[in-house]
Amino acid sequence: MNQKDRHGSGAAPRRKFDETYRRHAVELTLHGDRTVKLVAEELGLPAWQLYE
Repeated sequence: MNQKDRHGSGAAPRRKFDETYRRHAVELTLHGDRTVKLVAEELGLPAWQLYE
């Protein structure tokens, strides 16, 4: 039995972002010349998270 089997699925832990980070990410999409998809890639997020 390997480590993943004994301690869960092996998925990465959820990242938590504070309100300031979230607002900054949204501002980048609203006031920049980049698409939501591009901003999300730069931040290491899936695009759907910025849409939400």
